[in-house]
Amino acid sequence: MRGEYSEKIIELQKVLTRLKMYAGELDGVYSDTVIESVYQYQLANDILTEQNSKNLRGYLGPNTRKVLNASYVEYQFEQISQIAELWLSSCDKKDMECRKQELETTLRNKGYRLTTKGLVKMSKEALI
Repeated sequence: MRGEYSEKIIELQKVLTRLKMYAGELDGVYSDTVIESVYQYQLANDILTEQNSKNLRGYLGPNTRKVLNASYVEYQFEQISQIAELWLSSCDKKDMECRKQELETTLRNKGYRLTTKGLVKMSKEALI
């Protein structure tokens, strides 16, 4: 995978950048810098054990993807919350219908919808 180009790697680079784990170019190349950033992320999130750290160092395997995708969802939720607060401030605080519509619009623009079961990502595909 080292040296390989992929659109998914660009998304990985964006996520790692947002998490302040990567400061390189968003070029889509699985470079040594990206591998090191993935490794640092794995260490920071207790993904590696001493037994598998040598073989999986910087490897974007299923466990790392799962934790990264969860981190990305948390990041998106924080972003949506911040945007929603700004947009909801345009409504009168007592106008709940306006606030509900603004929130639903914000979520829809970010690829989410609000259901009776909670917040649902419209796309079933994982980020990376």
